Amino acid sequence: MTPRDGKSDAATFGERTALHPIAAADRQRLVAALAAEQWGVLRRSDLGAAGLTDAAIHRWLEAHRIHRLHRAVYALVPAATLAPQGRELAAVWAAGDEALLFCVSAAVRWGLLRVPPRRPQVLIQASGRHAVASIDLHVTATLPDADRTTRERIPITTVERTMLDLAAALHTVSDRAVESAAAQAERDGWFRRPAQLRTAARARDRPGSARLRRILDVGPRLWRSAEEVMAAVALVEAGLPEPVIAHRVTTDIGRIEVDLSFPDYRLVLEVDGEQHRLTLNRRRDADRDAALVRLGWATERVTAAAVRADPNVAVRAVRPALVDRGWTPGG
Repeated sequence: MTPRDGKSDAATFGERTALHPIAAADRQRLVAALAAEQWGVLRRSDLGAAGLTDAAIHRWLEAHRIHRLHRAVYALVPAATLAPQGRELAAVWAAGDEALLFCVSAAVRWGLLRVPPRRPQVLIQASGRHAVASIDLHVTATLPDADRTTRERIPITTVERTMLDLAAALHTVSDRAVESAAAQAERDGWFRRPAQLRTAARARDRPGSARLRRILDVGPRLWRSAEEVMAAVALVEAGLPEPVIAHRVTTDIGRIEVDLSFPDYRLVLEVDGEQHRLTLNRRRDADRDAALVRLGWATERVTAAAVRADPNVAVRAVRPALVDRGWTPGG
């Protein structure tokens, strides 16, 4: 069954039926209407909102008017005849209110991969919940709200989180599959360069981080601070050239590693943390900047605090400097 347009949830349905008591003859119609908005799947709370008692649910099961998929999750048709979205939604509901479709299952639902896993893959935050039959259930220590979204009315991980989980599945998801998913996500507009940079930075200490960085061509080194990530993303989002991260320049005082650089324009952006306020570090920074100047490079500096307050401070510092050095917007 394909959901109709419009918003519907169990709470709204329950409020509606509480105000207007349901005649027995209308219950099947109401249940069918709600199921049509949920890929043919119903929770115990949905049936209760339609006026069905536990005894009535038992009678409906015996009469095959509904079919049990999981504990407290039902369908109007047998599981084998449900659309894939219905089976996935049922699996997520069976795992709990905060569960999400994830990894390969999520990639298939986003259209990034074609072949679904044998069992729906569902992610929950660390809890005491036991395994659920016919579901590939995974537990994570943290599941921030930023990683949560819905697609086709199914709670699911965002594309960025999905890419992290694909990369971390070292023994079940091949490099080729991760690369294919990343390429498709980029083509579809879900995973443009700023999102790739953010995801590569998040992968720093995760399993699969090396292959994800390699696939995204970020390189073996990653940012040393969150503010450098924020600045790099802001620069790319503003349409400026993508900076090289942790670039090393050979000077007359030795090799200098700079935060973000634009080698084609011999321009450096340094994102200075609090330690740069120390006298010794200020002198060191001045020596580095002078050595770069002798090679024809220029250095722009912004503070980490300023980037945290407004990442576009990096754009305002870099754009005019790039123009001065020959960069043409859109060129």
